[in-house]
Amino acid sequence: MNSAFFVTTNVVITKNQSQTTCEEDKDNKWHASCKNDSDCTKGDVHMLGWGVKTGRCVNSSREAELRVCEIYGWCPTEQDILPLGDDKVLMTRVKNFTVLIKNSVEFPKFGIKRRNILDSMSKNYLRQCNYRPDSEVDKYCPIFKLGDIIKHGQAISQEDAKQIWITGGECLLRSSVSVCCKRFVYKAKYVQCMVAIDIHWECNFDYDEEFCKPEYKFRNLEDGQVGRGWNFRHAYHYVEDGIHKRTLVKAYGIQFFISVTGRGGKFDILNFTMNLGSGLALLTLATVLCDIIVLNIMRKRKKYRQAKIDKVGLLAALTVAYENSDSEKLTYM
Repeated sequence: MNSAFFVTTNVVITKNQSQTTCEEDKDNKWHASCKNDSDCTKGDVHMLGWGVKTGRCVNSSREAELRVCEIYGWCPTEQDILPLGDDKVLMTRVKNFTVLIKNSVEFPKFGIKRRNILDSMSKNYLRQCNYRPDSEVDKYCPIFKLGDIIKHGQAISQEDAKQIWITGGECLLRSSVSVCCKRFVYKAKYVQCMVAIDIHWECNFDYDEEFCKPEYKFRNLEDGQVGRGWNFRHAYHYVEDGIHKRTLVKAYGIQFFISVTGRGGKFDILNFTMNLGSGLALLTLATVLCDIIVLNIMRKRKKYRQAKIDKVGLLAALTVAYENSDSEKLTYM
């Protein structure tokens, strides 16, 4: 079973967008920059653009001495600037947020159902507990601090952890954070913006089912250097003075994936005897296969065949001698 949840740590907000004409985003210079109107084909739509080109080349209001194509679309276009700057977190307390994970599993073969909120836990305990892997009691607490999940997933420095909460692990490609980008390209293993929470049930039902308890593990799922980070866009639409408008939000954050696995077993005499019989049969078959390989395939098969014949002949002679000896004893008596 798999599930997921997303936690926003920072946002880029573009307010009061409406469908009209405006300049293309200056950050898309390689397809938006122009020198004259002939560089802006009317009706052209670029995959990374913000709208349909109108055929006009206009001056950029965001960068001096830059001319860009005019577009028709949701205007003004998005500016990828964090509200408090590139080195400040908008939602500073997100790492202290807690999440309660409820999980139920069933072992239908044994008619047993278990859940990660154990019967021994009281309401008062759940109000105050937090998951701690080094505690015999709190390692089963289903309440997790987001910051602890990141910490347990992989050891990171405080500086690297700060970048996670700023942009969900993504370095923005701007000159003001070029040092940050260089650092995280070469230290990619420290960046976490996609984290797995693994819940595993390993249960032996030869004992009381109360001993069937979950085990929590955390893993970093980010292992690439291209397209790092996790973000998505969503919009709030409204009407103002009869004009359809929207506020566009680009949300940075951390995606937590929850994976549940389990295995339960119990001793069964029927399965035991069947497995034992199968094992003994395989041992007998192994002897036959070895004889076939040694006597027919190997390079010294003639020598082995002769040794096998001599061995069989010796066993036959001993058997005859033993039978004759028993007959003589019987006659004598």
